[in-house]
Amino acid sequence: MLGQGYPNLEYVIIDGGSTDESVSIIKKYENQLAFWISEKDNGQADAINKGFKHCTGEIFNFINSDDYLADNALQTVAKAFCETDAGAVAGTVQNFDSNGLLEKYQNDHLSPSEFFADDPIYVYHQPGVWMRTDFMKQVGIFRIDFHYCFDQEYMLRYLLSNPKVLYLPETLAFFRVHENSKSVAKASNFFWDFNRIYKEFWKKNRGNPLAVRAKEKQKKFEWPLMQEAIGLRYKNRLLAALFALGLIVRDPIYRLTKSNLGWVKHILFGKTW
Repeated sequence: MLGQGYPNLEYVIIDGGSTDESVSIIKKYENQLAFWISEKDNGQADAINKGFKHCTGEIFNFINSDDYLADNALQTVAKAFCETDAGAVAGTVQNFDSNGLLEKYQNDHLSPSEFFADDPIYVYHQPGVWMRTDFMKQVGIFRIDFHYCFDQEYMLRYLLSNPKVLYLPETLAFFRVHENSKSVAKASNFFWDFNRIYKEFWKKNRGNPLAVRAKEKQKKFEWPLMQEAIGLRYKNRLLAALFALGLIVRDPIYRLTKSNLGWVKHILFGKTW
């Protein structure tokens, strides 16, 4: 980041109280930082909110310590913002691991309608997306009650009020994939967060055409996730069936369906469980 050669860089580091050599490394570059702090936080979203409070620039992006920007990324992005009234600029992100380069992901079709589409072509890879700070202040903070898809939830809110995105073909960032990263080690938890995003949206936006799509998406996500959770939690058929019925009773208007009752029947009498 500091090697970008970009003159207007405001670099803020929020460290979650690391006990390794992170703080000593940060102090080494302290005179080039706008702000830094090392203390316990309430997760990644909380850390980003802390950092954003100290940002005074016009363009914002956050990047994890595992990842890095491509050469000239900041100049490329700044030039793009200067030449357009877009609310966001999005480019390509190159994944990599200890063995070398992996897939490339071109951010594309970032819109609420694509987010809720049945067969979306929506591609969002966060390190390659920059937003305007003045727009972000209107949207609000990142929600700390989302631990896996907090950035997706935020991007949805951002796009609802700032739909224009400029797409660049250039690779802007490199994203490290490793066995301890959330996207690998806890991949299934992302689906639970997505399910919650869909459910909250359609319940809060009844009458909005997108709410119908959100409800259908949630319907597709929720019960398969519950089936998996029930199977992992209970091997005893009766306990699993009772747990499944309890989930249905909690939201009967939505969950009391033929397919869900069929699943309960399968738990009790199916050939495999």
